[in-house]
Amino acid sequence: MSLTLPLFVLAARVTLADGPAPVRMMLLVHVLAGAAALVTGYLALYAAKGSTLHRKSGIGFVYSMVTMGLFGVVINLFEGEEWTDGLVVAYFVISALTTVRPPTEQRRWRARSKGSRCPTLDWRVGCERWTCSSPPPARRATS
Repeated sequence: MSLTLPLFVLAARVTLADGPAPVRMMLLVHVLAGAAALVTGYLALYAAKGSTLHRKSGIGFVYSMVTMGLFGVVINLFEGEEWTDGLVVAYFVISALTTVRPPTEQRRWRARSKGSRCPTLDWRVGCERWTCSSPPPARRATS
């Protein structure tokens, strides 16, 4: 009785020079996303905090890290190796983004309005101030 393994477990290491063409292309995307993550990460670190360059390069860093992690998962599945590392990388980067960039008032409003009939009650304001279908008025910052 012989043990047969799926084809993706039987594959050897994939390099840019050898291996199936689709996996080589995934490896190329993985490497390019990693290079983009290095560049955009350094840009985000050295740009002034809150500037347009800082925000755009930070979002570019998130996209490139998630791309690198997910393509790494597929490549490791093909090679028959541990594949959870790429998912952990993608999870950490996405959770860091949601920590730094919490939902806006509009997105919070839409999320709360899906569950209740009158979402303004969630805002501790009576429904008579505005209709339940419109978002609450913007709050002014107090100094």
